Amino acid sequence: MKKYYFIPLICLSLALLGVLTGCQKPKETFSPEVSSKKVKTSTTNKQAADKQATPKKNKKPVYWSESAQEELANFMEDWGEQMEQSYQSYTPKEPVYLLGTSLPNDLLTSEPKVPVKFADAPITLNWSKDGVSQPDYNLVGVYSDSQKNSVATSHVYFFVIYKEQPSVWILDLTTSSNTSFLSFKETENSNLTNGFAEIVEQTRQTSSNSSETKQSDKTSHKIDSFNDAADYALSHKDNWQYEDPNIHSTSVEVISLNINYKEQETNELGSFYRIVFQTNDNVNELTKGMKQFRVYTNGRIEQRKGMEEFEEIVSPNN
Repeated sequence: MKKYYFIPLICLSLALLGVLTGCQKPKETFSPEVSSKKVKTSTTNKQAADKQATPKKNKKPVYWSESAQEELANFMEDWGEQMEQSYQSYTPKEPVYLLGTSLPNDLLTSEPKVPVKFADAPITLNWSKDGVSQPDYNLVGVYSDSQKNSVATSHVYFFVIYKEQPSVWILDLTTSSNTSFLSFKETENSNLTNGFAEIVEQTRQTSSNSSETKQSDKTSHKIDSFNDAADYALSHKDNWQYEDPNIHSTSVEVISLNINYKEQETNELGSFYRIVFQTNDNVNELTKGMKQFRVYTNGRIEQRKGMEEFEEIVSPNN
């Protein structure tokens, strides 16, 4: 009489299924943060800035900065005294109201509330913190003496950088008062134009020298821990990729760091740490501001853009 051994066969099948399932590598996904820590960007970025960088491509110098803004404020104070005028700085957060318009707010973006013309041609104006991040005209400063003068005797100056060239515009009050748009022309005051140009050039040189120093330093930075990898990724924030091309690293804030992936991982390119930051760049509804990186121990950084594959944004140290 034949005997049938069904139980061992079933067990063997289940065992094989379990092995095959266990061998499958889980996909990396943007998962909600179960555990995270807040990132103090002021301290962390300062520490990260001291670490060496080997970017994939050369970083372009900036033409404007906070220190440049301070230089312009000092210059306008001195220049205003020479002209026997008193000027005040205005920004999108603290605008000046003139001709029923909020300046500069109502003039910004490709679809402004009030159309803008420069030298009789329609233009697109955007506020910029670095003078280069906007594709069209980069507005970096607004000054006016309207707080102490009537509309007819007021002056409004826009400090603009376009294609790396600085220029100072003055609002044509006569034309703007009789049309549906605001009209600007380049100022004829050479002292004002030259002073602004000097500040822009000084900022460019400082930025360029800083970038060249980082590029020339080939000292490899050792990445021995998860914290090293996180700091290293932050130090290369200028290399991060963003969903919106108009977004720049200076406007993106890192809110927290996901600490669920502290273990070192390995693939065909080497050993790496998975770094996931939560930011305020929430343009993509799917990722909701989450930035995911692979930071390799040899200095290479890869970033996952949306749900696509990882792409190299920083080359490995040699």
